[in-house]
Amino acid sequence: MIRPLRAPIAGACLLLLLLASGAAPAQTACPQGVAPGSPSCGPGGGSGLWTPPPPPIVREPKLHGAIAIGTTEHGKTIGAGQWIGSRRDARVVATNACRDNGGSDCRVAIHYADECASIAYPLADPMATHAAKAEERDEAERTARARCERDGSPCRTAYTHCTDWSAWRNR
Repeated sequence: MIRPLRAPIAGACLLLLLLASGAAPAQTACPQGVAPGSPSCGPGGGSGLWTPPPPPIVREPKLHGAIAIGTTEHGKTIGAGQWIGSRRDARVVATNACRDNGGSDCRVAIHYADECASIAYPLADPMATHAAKAEERDEAERTARARCERDGSPCRTAYTHCTDWSAWRNR
């Protein structure tokens, strides 16, 4: 008597499993011209229109710069490292450029990243220098000259450079 009950019990178990699992959502939201089942298709439901995922957020790497100042037998010289991937490398490039320009005792006066830097010197004492950095080129120059002119002497901008991405793209 047990044998005849096996088939109905197995059928009932199968029916319960199907009902318990629920209906699987079909992929119906595919872009025009894409076959259902393609990885480009989204889950079904809603308006039936497929919405692509948002693009990934890409951070642009920082671009570094440095300005080094050294002395020569005729006065001063400047060396610069521009649009460089690391702070350390920008400082090394600037110091080496200063030496290549005949400078001795070359030292980094300012480091900047994704911004602008400027060096100004008083006309009465070209050996003195004043540095500033800012987001905008004009602001960096104004700040360096203002620091320089605190002693009352007129000043001149010796060098200004920006390492922001917009300046790099537009160079």
